[in-house]
Amino acid sequence: LASLINMSVPNFSSVFRETMGVSPMEHLTRLRLQNAAYLLQNSDKKIIDIAEECGFFSISNFIKSFKSVMNILPSEFRRKNYKVCNGAIPLNY
Repeated sequence: LASLINMSVPNFSSVFRETMGVSPMEHLTRLRLQNAAYLLQNSDKKIIDIAEECGFFSISNFIKSFKSVMNILPSEFRRKNYKVCNGAIPLNY
């Protein structure tokens, strides 16, 4: 990203942190976790597959990051927030 706007990496990181309140890597991690939370709610994919799809190639790192940011384990989050109707088509009257 820094090279796209002709900035050095340290300068870009500093400006990004001042603007966004987090480092570029922390921002990316949070975006990945938001995507993971969406998939946990709205798909029946395995948690390990969701982790990999969202850019986490270590399940333990995914679980640790998810718990740290969301204050809940991915499996508990899914259990409390799962929205897929198991293939059933909702009726709209």
